[in-house]
Amino acid sequence: MERLLLNVTIISNNMCLRTKTFKRAWTVLTMSMIVAFLVISHQVWRKASSVRIQQDPSQRIFNQISYTFSAQEVNNDISDGYVTGESEEECDISFLPKEFNDLKDEYEEFHVEQTRMYLNDYMRPISRVHHVYKNSIIRLHPDRFLYPILFRGPNNQLIGLRESIYIAIRLNRTLVVPQFQKHRTDEQLVRGNLIHPAHRLDLEIMCKFVSCVTLKQFRQACGNKADVIMRLRKYSPKKIAMMESVSGVRFSNIGDIRKKKFNFLPSSGNDNLYASNGELHFGPSQREIDSIFKSEDRCAIYPMPFYNMKIKLRPSSRRIQANSDLESFSDVELFSEIIRQTQSPQYVRQLADEFIKFTFIPKSYLAVHWRYDRDDWMKRCDTLPEDDDRSIRCKDALKIVPSDVAEAILRKVESSAIKLTNVYIAIPPSENKFAEEIRSILSIHGLSVFTLNDVSSFMKRHYESCEFLRKHKSDIDSTVDMQICTLSTVFMKSSRSSWSNNVMEWRRRRGIVSEDGDIFESATEIMRARIRSFPG
Repeated sequence: MERLLLNVTIISNNMCLRTKTFKRAWTVLTMSMIVAFLVISHQVWRKASSVRIQQDPSQRIFNQISYTFSAQEVNNDISDGYVTGESEEECDISFLPKEFNDLKDEYEEFHVEQTRMYLNDYMRPISRVHHVYKNSIIRLHPDRFLYPILFRGPNNQLIGLRESIYIAIRLNRTLVVPQFQKHRTDEQLVRGNLIHPAHRLDLEIMCKFVSCVTLKQFRQACGNKADVIMRLRKYSPKKIAMMESVSGVRFSNIGDIRKKKFNFLPSSGNDNLYASNGELHFGPSQREIDSIFKSEDRCAIYPMPFYNMKIKLRPSSRRIQANSDLESFSDVELFSEIIRQTQSPQYVRQLADEFIKFTFIPKSYLAVHWRYDRDDWMKRCDTLPEDDDRSIRCKDALKIVPSDVAEAILRKVESSAIKLTNVYIAIPPSENKFAEEIRSILSIHGLSVFTLNDVSSFMKRHYESCEFLRKHKSDIDSTVDMQICTLSTVFMKSSRSSWSNNVMEWRRRRGIVSEDGDIFESATEIMRARIRSFPG
């Protein structure tokens, strides 16, 4: 603040020297001192105030400029662009519905040692629990449960959850809100890889659609023990032990850790139902699901679902209401509604909406998802058989350069019926250099290009006081990325990507049924033409 006063005084003195009369100089000096006094008074008021006035998003940009001096004085220690010291402002967004407020640790940091789980006193008396929301649209049996244990990457987990919801409805079992895991490449895997489901889903929308309980309620209702395990694939003893420890639920019927015994459905005598890779596949009909999984046992585990149920994905205009006759809806219509009810979190939708509002002028924009990074997607390329489809894609991906992708985007912009001047590129962080080269090429053609780096900068400017955004930055960034692509005017997907597939399904439920092209296929065609023209 002393520096500010000094600067004001110097400016005033310089202006005084340049004025022709003493009267004009005195006026300039007086006005400068008034401005300095107002700035100091305003800052004192800001520090004394403990109540943050809620602002609409349009006010934040003004305030960010107005309070530049104040923000710097709070703390100069910056981590990832966020203020790490005590912020003057409170975070004005929340990721937890009030019904889940006291259950954060149950989902992010829960773990039980195997030796503890198999002690006699670990079992608890079963108890009655109540649904998180009393009047869900689809009300399921309040004393029978289905607990999905999700695996693989974040988007594969979402696919597994949707299948689990469908199975819970068909078996009339209350859905247990599952744990979610961060991606294995996430740089913020500090204390395990768990992340609260409220960072992946709007839990209020989902649990008002279908009856839900929390993991903590499930353990209470079942006394920390599962009654039946729906076997979707082969599980190694190590995998079962991991699932037990993370969920806090014992799978074995007996308490001897050396002689575990499980109640599987289908039972071990039905190995003919499994494919050669050990996976169980089945159709969506009520009859087939009942024939495999129907059980009177209360507490069921549905471990590691991922495309086990084969169902066509088609959007439907029919909506399931509280008074709807569920039997009148086809399997495809029910699953379409499940996709519609598993939206990204409300705060993620808010962040994406605000970014779009302040960034894309005009609002229309083309979004591109480029999936093919060397840190993850291409990691297994060397181990695949030569004739494998993914092996062929790997070879093509390695030959594609930024100019190929830029040319594919330019062609899409030029062929669009809507004038597009803004482009958003969703790309793994490890490929930022690749994205910047695309940006440089497109900017020459008058296109404004934005990436996740711009989203991160936006969030740092407007939500620096939100601790949870710092803690799970990489994971939340990806979810916001998806929402921005979902809302785009035109979307070019990446083939063979569950990330792109989820965006496409959300877009279809928003009434956007057109296919806008595959960026990989387009770039591959351009790459091959380039190589034919310049073989050297």
